[in-house]
Amino acid sequence: MRFANIEQTGAEIKADMKDLKKTVIITAITATLATVFGVAAFNATLLSGMITSFESGKNATRPQGGKTLFRIPFGSAITLTPALDAIATR
Repeated sequence: MRFANIEQTGAEIKADMKDLKKTVIITAITATLATVFGVAAFNATLLSGMITSFESGKNATRPQGGKTLFRIPFGSAITLTPALDAIATR
């Protein structure tokens, strides 16, 4: 009688452990996915803000002192003089 009771209790504990194991695995997978998607969303937001800032700065460029600046790759600029300044004064 006591042995049967111990076996029944052991079987119940084993069944509960299987459920607990499934719960732990599902929780771990969910937490991992939430972390990955959270980091991806943060990176996308940061990148969007950086691109917006650079576009805003690029659009804020205006001619200064009657000269036109043309941007070329690698951060250098060519300065062109207006046609009136090219005419020699007498």
